[in-house]
Amino acid sequence: MYRAIYGDKPNEGYANALRNLSVAYHDLDINDKGKKETEEAVARYRAIYEDKPNESYANALNSLGTTYHDLNIKDKGRKEMEDAVAMYKALDVDKSNKGYAVALNNLATLNINGKG
Repeated sequence: MYRAIYGDKPNEGYANALRNLSVAYHDLDINDKGKKETEEAVARYRAIYEDKPNESYANALNSLGTTYHDLNIKDKGRKEMEDAVAMYKALDVDKSNKGYAVALNNLATLNINGKG
């Protein structure tokens, strides 16, 4: 429905729907299917917010970084997770925030394993 209405135009509701779909794919362990939706959601958030911090945008960056990591795509994922952490910090989000906690954990895991 969003695709029919907005096409390629950036829209936060559309970006949210894409991210939710990608999270569902991730939860079902179909990461390769959710990658496209997550990349599209990040692109739409980027078009809307540019470099301005936004929690939904940070969540999408974290999801994309996680997807790249889960699919073992070398040299991808670290930047998205670093950007997400920086955005959560800029928003002064409490570290108990689920998205922020996951991003910090994912980034720490990459640092420990030397991947990303």
